[in-house]
Amino acid sequence: ISLDAKQFFSSENAKLKFFGNNKIVALKNPSRQPVKRAFRGKSAFGFKYTLPNDDRNRGRWLDIYLHIPKGGTLADLQPIK
Repeated sequence: ISLDAKQFFSSENAKLKFFGNNKIVALKNPSRQPVKRAFRGKSAFGFKYTLPNDDRNRGRWLDIYLHIPKGGTLADLQPIK
């Protein structure tokens, strides 16, 4: 899917969620209103798209988690692979 075909969802209501003794962080949509029901609790990194031979809208959310390495600071955030 090309970048031109993607329409990214707004992340204005997203909240930071911490896990693992606050060493892992993710940007997630809240589980309550004013967020649309389909977006609740999902990653704030999402987009909608249509396939070339299909007119239906589809959505995809990218679960991106970051962590702070042992002994690191907030400046050392890295993606979990």
